[in-house]
Amino acid sequence: MEDDEAPGASLPCSLVKAIAQLAVQQETGGSRLLVLLSLCGVCQQWRTVCSEVAGETALAFDGLETAPPAPGSGAMMARFRKTPLAKKTAVFESGARLLKGYTEVSLSGDAVSDAALAALAAANGARLTSLRLHAAGRVTDAGLSALLAAAPRLRSVHLSDLGPGARGGFLPALLGSCRRLQALHLSGVPGMDWAGIDWAAAPPPVAEAAPAARHRDGQVNAHQPGQQQQQQEEGQQQQQQQQGRRRERQRFDEQGAAAAAAAAEAEAEEEQQQREGGEAEGTEEPWPASLGALAAPSSSARGPALSPPPSPMQQAASSSLSAAADEAEALAREAQFDSRPGGGAGARGGAGASSGGSGGGSSSGDGAGASTSSGGGSCRGTLEAEAEAELAAPPPLLSRPPRQSQQSQGEEEEEGEGRAPSPPSPPPPPPPLATLTRLHARGMRLDGLPRLLAQLPCLADLELDGPAINIQFASVTCPRLRRLSYAVESPGDLDEALWSFTGLAALRTLEIVAKGPPLMPDQLRVLGMLPLTELRLDSWAFKQQPTLSRPAFSHVTNEGVKALVDAICARMVNSREVTPLKLSLAGATTVNHEAVSALLRLPVLTELDIAGCAKITPMDKMRLVAKVKAGREFVRSKS
Repeated sequence: MEDDEAPGASLPCSLVKAIAQLAVQQETGGSRLLVLLSLCGVCQQWRTVCSEVAGETALAFDGLETAPPAPGSGAMMARFRKTPLAKKTAVFESGARLLKGYTEVSLSGDAVSDAALAALAAANGARLTSLRLHAAGRVTDAGLSALLAAAPRLRSVHLSDLGPGARGGFLPALLGSCRRLQALHLSGVPGMDWAGIDWAAAPPPVAEAAPAARHRDGQVNAHQPGQQQQQQEEGQQQQQQQQGRRRERQRFDEQGAAAAAAAAEAEAEEEQQQREGGEAEGTEEPWPASLGALAAPSSSARGPALSPPPSPMQQAASSSLSAAADEAEALAREAQFDSRPGGGAGARGGAGASSGGSGGGSSSGDGAGASTSSGGGSCRGTLEAEAEAELAAPPPLLSRPPRQSQQSQGEEEEEGEGRAPSPPSPPPPPPPLATLTRLHARGMRLDGLPRLLAQLPCLADLELDGPAINIQFASVTCPRLRRLSYAVESPGDLDEALWSFTGLAALRTLEIVAKGPPLMPDQLRVLGMLPLTELRLDSWAFKQQPTLSRPAFSHVTNEGVKALVDAICARMVNSREVTPLKLSLAGATTVNHEAVSALLRLPVLTELDIAGCAKITPMDKMRLVAKVKAGREFVRSKS
């Protein structure tokens, strides 16, 4: 063996010839020596010899305790199964290190351990496309996760009859790493715990190694230090920009708080001035009705309020107030673009001074009442200018109320000084797996299966048992589902599933495996109304033991077959479309001539499975064969 990293290396021709002669001299069924040494995948010629000796038969090496020896394995395999578990485990671990260059691996037996899976992942994980684990009771989530995370090219995963150590923790690694997976088979996993699965802990997809860039002189172009330094500088610039934006936001918050405080003080002064003005006006006599216009109705008991005509002095005061307000508004707009925090305050102070001066000049010959009203008008004009300036400012000036902003900033500073920074948020769950189209999930708890179905939007083939809520969820999350196989344990589960079948718009093949009591005619009538091209109504007991006779039990009766055929014929008449149908009644031991007469009324029947129907006579079987041949000829003529 020249190099461990070269799975296509070759052995000397003399050694290959000696092995070939040894293989030919031994009995049929393949060389036992080649069966063992085929685990070493470093010689391409060796594999060629194995394929020539064994033909198309896959070379297998299992350590099952109870299974009988395979034909041609001889006494060597029997002796291996009788060895202690520790020795068999060591053999499997050593053999896993030699599994290089293979794309399909099948391991079974209690000798398969987490260490063997880890050795397989390190030796040949990147090349695996198919993995099968059967009756591996010592395998845990840690070993499965390590292997699945190192095998990004997996297309098929078959896990059956695992031990209590497999609790479903390997599923995040499967969805996160095996992005090419097409088929997943899970059966006989009694320790499945959907609530304890951490879906956010999925590893990122393993990126395939890209070919290194080469210079013209043939040297590999490695990462240059200048690129790393440039990346560090860009990161520092981004941090500085974030800090600058944070300081700018704090400055806007402070300005907004100061403006809000000034506005509150001005409003308080204005209310006080209005109260004083109201008391002064209450002592004077009302304005004559002949000199003024009637204003809006007043809520007081004194009747409607009267508004006197403005005097020349009041007109001059209002014009001066408008000019002062315009000047204050212009100064406020200029202050918005000033980078210094004190610019806006100085402009507002200047505006207030100018308006106060104009008000004082206009009230020199009018008395105290005119002076008070002009002062209130100047203050009101300044507040309006400030309000317009705040509304015209670029957003966001206040991300929260001013007092709450100052208080929360103080609390954040105290918390930052007193305790460590909060931990980073957990990574998001893995994206949906669009390549997986086939899922088999039976023989385990399926209360958390909807969480897995939500990650499979392109699922087309589903086999499951358990509660019917999973089928209802699949009708929503898996719109491309075309084939469904459902193992029914009780009539209530089938009644709930019937309503979910109608929501599967793309469903064309349906298989009902009856484990419990017979299917009722009403249930079969609903199944006949579905737009199916293949319907399989099989018995679970017949599938387990086809040779065992059960004349007293049948999952389908003659009345059920009649109701099914009536519903199919009514559906085709209503839709005015004749579609070919494949039907299976395997294990229906009680159906007889009445059911055959009903089946002959089907419009187009291209396939029929009546295995286990012992009460159907040979003559009726010939009639059914003729019916199927006629249906196939009809389809062939239409095509």
